[in-house]
Amino acid sequence: MKPTPAKKRKIPGLPSTLSAEPFPLEGDSVLNGRLLSDVSYRNTMAPSVEIREAILERADFSDSRMPKFYSRDARFSGCDFANVEFEGAQFLRVEFHDCRMTGMQTIEGDYQDVLFQDCKARFAQFTDARFRTAEFIGCDFEEADFRGALLEGLTFIGCNLRKADFSGARLGGADIRSCPMNGLKMAAKDAQGLIVDAGQALELSVLLGLKIR
Repeated sequence: MKPTPAKKRKIPGLPSTLSAEPFPLEGDSVLNGRLLSDVSYRNTMAPSVEIREAILERADFSDSRMPKFYSRDARFSGCDFANVEFEGAQFLRVEFHDCRMTGMQTIEGDYQDVLFQDCKARFAQFTDARFRTAEFIGCDFEEADFRGALLEGLTFIGCNLRKADFSGARLGGADIRSCPMNGLKMAAKDAQGLIVDAGQALELSVLLGLKIR
């Protein structure tokens, strides 16, 4: 199967006017049309959360559990998602800038037209997630878990991929040429179609047990 060609990411459709009125996340919550700064949702246990057409700056979601999470046309800047548990979350036209995502869990998450820029996502779990038209720029994914994830045709620019686990991931056409990848985990079949530079190719050959003569 040929990898899906890369498409141009669509940016969030944000309204020109946003409300700064505080909004609690409790029960089934729909946060819509807000510009919120320095708010704390730490340790939130909400069964259903929807965030759309909103900008959140320095919001603290750490240690929260949100079994049903949906976000559309939103921008998160300097937010803290450390150890957040999302189950099957959906993100559509969402941007994450300089966010802390250490230990975040988004197993089987769905990401479409999503940007991760300058995010700290060590030990984050993206197991079996689907990334379509996503961009990764300057992020720290050391020891992150991408097992079984769909990453075809995507580009990682200047990201730390050391010790990240891509076992079983679909990487055809994915480009990691500008990324340090010491200790990367994957099988030979997982590397098919992966775009790397000469130095990385040598590293992969050692990782996969190949002999170059």
